[in-house]
Amino acid sequence: MKRAFANLCFVILFTSMALPTFAQQPDTVWVRTMGEDDSNMPMDIEIVEDGIVVIGTRHGMGLPADTETADMWLFKMDFDGNTLWEHEFGGETADQGNAVAVTPDGGLICAGGKGDADGEDDTYVVKTDNMGIMEWEMIYPSTYETIARDIEVTADGGYIITGSTK
Repeated sequence: MKRAFANLCFVILFTSMALPTFAQQPDTVWVRTMGEDDSNMPMDIEIVEDGIVVIGTRHGMGLPADTETADMWLFKMDFDGNTLWEHEFGGETADQGNAVAVTPDGGLICAGGKGDADGEDDTYVVKTDNMGIMEWEMIYPSTYETIARDIEVTADGGYIITGSTK
């Protein structure tokens, strides 16, 4: 039972109004749990003008987190914690979402890993509009397993990605 709870996606909003010292605890505004079972793994969060965007990995409903099928999972909540929309990207392989950033056009750029035929991950990047609808996706194949861990927008409107390779 503890494992199932540990892998649920949760978001906590708290306020740090007038915290002069670290001795005071912030006030919790709300706590929300997303997902049906132990199949979700949130990785990054971005505050946008009208809400909160979270990216992570969602395994098939009812499937354990160690299965080989998963999707990049992107969802948005309003500031009261209500889900506005959610989308999954990927396919038949084990795909994951690790980072999200706001693009100059108000959309989102997401990065993570996409399983390939050899069972290794390739770097996976998805660009969406402001409603999370995919505009394009790129897969950067490699001889080795490569997974994007962070993505940021550069001053010239491009993207910079960091990650890991095995």
